[in-house]
Amino acid sequence: MRIYLIAFILFLFPSAIAFFLTRLIGGNKHYSFGRKSRIGFSLIITPKLELEDGATISGINFIQIKALKMGENSRIKHFNILKGNYRISMSEKAVINKSNKIVNALSEKRVSSLIIGYNSIIGVRHFIDMTHDVIIGENSILAGLGSQLWTHSFYHDKQGSGRVRKEGAIEIGNNIYIGSQCIICSGVKVADTISIGAGAVVSKSLL
Repeated sequence: MRIYLIAFILFLFPSAIAFFLTRLIGGNKHYSFGRKSRIGFSLIITPKLELEDGATISGINFIQIKALKMGENSRIKHFNILKGNYRISMSEKAVINKSNKIVNALSEKRVSSLIIGYNSIIGVRHFIDMTHDVIIGENSILAGLGSQLWTHSFYHDKQGSGRVRKEGAIEIGNNIYIGSQCIICSGVKVADTISIGAGAVVSKSLL
């Protein structure tokens, strides 16, 4: 119940008051707030939240995940839906921009991780499937809008109704540019300093 009480406090009150009330009701162990960190008008339902100095969550976000850790001066901007049985770890200056949907099923057994490296950016209106881990290195950008990252797919039997789900992490290296409306499939690894043009479908690793 305390998770929902803290979510209500963080949603309703200005940051300084919300952080004080969270500490007052014993949230110190699992909730921490650095200097000049701030939360806007967003609903955040999580058992563990860590905001380092200057970390910012802007208004009108829905966040319901296992844990959220934001490094110094990292940002989550507006209109994002971050929901599922996974954790997010954002390094210093990492950004989740606007109107992204990053999800898996809350009933998913695997607790996966979204890791965003130093100064990396997830741009606008992207979709990320969190069935498995997604790791983005340093100084990389999922640019433009409308890209999709899928960490699961299905193999169907040649006959009948049988199918098997395939899962695999996506690993994006350092200094990567990914243009608008790309599709990156499960199990793909992208080595450092590669640029992927708009509209590409990447089903095999780029090493």
